[in-house]
Amino acid sequence: MDETVATEGRSGMQQAPSIMAMASSGTWEVEMEKMINDIGPRYVETKRRREGRHSIYRVPEYIKDMTNRNAYRPQLVSLGPFHHGDPALLPMESHKRRAVAHLVKRSMKPLRLFIMAVEEIWRLGTSFVELMLTDGCFLLEMGMLFQQGGRVQQDYGPDDPVFSEHGYLYLMRQIFSDVHDGEINNWVRTFLCSSITHIAPVNGHLGLHPLDVLQKSTCAARRIGQGLKTLPIMTCATELHEAGIHFQLSDAKGFAGGVNFQGGVLSIPQVFLFDDAECVFLILMAFERLHPGAGNEVTAFIIFMDNLIDTAQDVALLRSKGIIQSGFGSDEAVANLINNILTKGAVMNINSSLRDVIREVNAHCRKPWNKWRASLIHTYFSNPWVFMSLVAAIILLVATLMRTIYTIMPFYKNISSPEPQPHM
Repeated sequence: MDETVATEGRSGMQQAPSIMAMASSGTWEVEMEKMINDIGPRYVETKRRREGRHSIYRVPEYIKDMTNRNAYRPQLVSLGPFHHGDPALLPMESHKRRAVAHLVKRSMKPLRLFIMAVEEIWRLGTSFVELMLTDGCFLLEMGMLFQQGGRVQQDYGPDDPVFSEHGYLYLMRQIFSDVHDGEINNWVRTFLCSSITHIAPVNGHLGLHPLDVLQKSTCAARRIGQGLKTLPIMTCATELHEAGIHFQLSDAKGFAGGVNFQGGVLSIPQVFLFDDAECVFLILMAFERLHPGAGNEVTAFIIFMDNLIDTAQDVALLRSKGIIQSGFGSDEAVANLINNILTKGAVMNINSSLRDVIREVNAHCRKPWNKWRASLIHTYFSNPWVFMSLVAAIILLVATLMRTIYTIMPFYKNISSPEPQPHM
């Protein structure tokens, strides 16, 4: 797709005369009339088919430029056609072929049966079938190794460079052929999805691919908001805390529906931010942007967290509540990940339920008592020296008041007591 766009861009000037000729001959008008007529029921049907189609998307250049280009590129092993043949990834090809040989040998079935099973799904030529079968068997072997806690199959050596306890890899695909759809989803869910949050069960419909299962399991039940036209802006976590809002770890699994605000308590699901978090979140957000019907839950949650986090103090507050579990070296690194890497170019869907949560939080903060409380805490309790000065001033005021009381008490006592009468 990238190469096609680049070719069209280079030859745009050469194609201009032919485009003008097509317009003058009426071809353009015919094609546009056909497109106009397709809008309607046929357009809806086409969109429905696209939502259920197995698609591999190439991330557009503008998304790569805004974020981290390396996050979308495999670092160790190629999976699928886009990066197949990359010289930096070729050393793993021999290990993938070993996986095919071991799996087929252990199954005691002919290799031809495996090839036919893949050909029924992918009818795109021998080379593509071989690629999908090789990558699928490799991931299946790695998945079984992961599921068995590093226990090595007997036909591999205990010190095998890949298929052993020392050979764990972070991988993103798998295939199964003779189990129920729900079992496949749960297998992928266990293998892949717990790296960024607590995962939720996925329905029995087979996911399009592991990335689709990952997106669904991290979003759980989708909630529809009121459709606010403008995105409300929420203050950071420390200022909300000063306004009397309490943060609490949500019991809900997944991002969608896991954020709630009730009675001054903001409940947020737990987020795991370790070395792979940047890659996983960026890929999920790109998938939501490119695949019709994928939703916007992960992207909306990241934008919500961007509202909450401005500085390392905000990260520290959320971490103290158990909402953020971080493997980064500092809270500043977490704030930089949320503010400067993940949110570039991200947009929250107009129907996101998190817009309603932000509106409710802002309404709570606008109450007079909460505004006064936030101002008091921010002015006098944010700095220990200011707080000590306030305490000293209060003590001095109390001491002065008590001294005044003890000074005037004898005066009133003398007035109230009668004067003694002289003796005759």
